[in-house]
Amino acid sequence: MRTSLREAGRLIGRGHEMVRKFIDGSIKRPQDRTRRAMALLYLERRKELHLMESSAPPTSGPLKTILPRGLDAATTEVKAVFEAIHGGGRLVSTATALENWLIRRLREEYAKPDPKFPTARKRRGS
Repeated sequence: MRTSLREAGRLIGRGHEMVRKFIDGSIKRPQDRTRRAMALLYLERRKELHLMESSAPPTSGPLKTILPRGLDAATTEVKAVFEAIHGGGRLVSTATALENWLIRRLREEYAKPDPKFPTARKRRGS
């Protein structure tokens, strides 16, 4: 949800140029009324944003959470699942593309560090 400077100025009863200066920090000491109006506008928009976020459907988590730890172990697990699918005789035409996508996604997840899902620690002297 975006608000233009003109819209924000209209909502707080000030001009768009004053809103721009307030945001830039050009106004050294804004009036209390202006600060209060900007704070109320911020809280109102924040509440709307929170409601929009809470109504959004949940997304699936990283593949790291359901597969074995480590890129090699996770890749092996994905390949084993798809080997079982391929060996079953009835092969879905998109199975290979899906397998490649999953492995590519795994590589992307392990390429960037995520503080929620730490990688294994390296031991001293190893």
